[in-house]
Amino acid sequence: MAAVLRGRGLSATSRQAMLSPQIAICSLHEFPSLDTSTTKENDAIHLSYGLGWGLFTTPNGPAFFKERHGVGWQHYWIAFPGSGSAFVIMTNSDNGENIFKELVGRLTGVTLPWVWEGYTPYRATVRLSPSELRPFAGEYYGKQNVVVKLDSGGLLWVESVTAGLSPTRLYAAGAHHFFLKGTATDVDFVDGKAVLDDEGEHYELRKLNEDSLRAFAGTYRAGSDHEIIITLERGRLYAQGMNPTDRLPKVVLHATSENEFFMEGAALKFRFVGGMLVTYASSAKDVEWKKKSINI
Repeated sequence: MAAVLRGRGLSATSRQAMLSPQIAICSLHEFPSLDTSTTKENDAIHLSYGLGWGLFTTPNGPAFFKERHGVGWQHYWIAFPGSGSAFVIMTNSDNGENIFKELVGRLTGVTLPWVWEGYTPYRATVRLSPSELRPFAGEYYGKQNVVVKLDSGGLLWVESVTAGLSPTRLYAAGAHHFFLKGTATDVDFVDGKAVLDDEGEHYELRKLNEDSLRAFAGTYRAGSDHEIIITLERGRLYAQGMNPTDRLPKVVLHATSENEFFMEGAALKFRFVGGMLVTYASSAKDVEWKKKSINI
């Protein structure tokens, strides 16, 4: 950093290329990298990448920065070529990123692009027992399909195939109020619902009733030799096709309503109604399956 800041060991051309915008950053978040959401919130500070460095403009002039993190270690470097000053923050904690926004702000008067970087400011958490967390676990449907799981260590995790969210820990801020680190997302679990403030967007998700799911489990038949077996395992529905020529391996079903489900990566939907299973291919009604027996 010192060499780049002072221009030592680099040609003027190389240094200029490093500290000049090569590509504008318009993504909503730095991670997850496959998230395609975009924003114009950082246009005013000209957030971009040079060669090897992140860049943005500040009241103190141009700044370049670099983040590093691994398990148990989180670091941040920021430098201001105009004043010749720089700061290196090194932490031996997985919580280090929670203080970067405030620390850099107090040291320099500069506000980092912290929403994009996922540097959610520190928030106090409370410890809840597994018995207090267990009622929140389950599958939720609505605007998104969301699954909340309680692991063997007593930690609550959330994931969503529709939102592209890989398993992410939920942190308790109260008896039923939780938040995600790295995003501006809060969740309240109230009366069988998950009420979300998701990046400023407010919506509710409803929790699936496991008794209702159990009623869907069974073997469904179409014709004389085509069967789909629906099972309930650890609170989730699974489908397996037993057709003679086109067997469907066991796959998890994701809910879009209390009786409608879909398969990830396939244009196949399932609707349970009146003791029957109706499948839809590419939104068009495909086959009606009659329930033969119960499998739980």
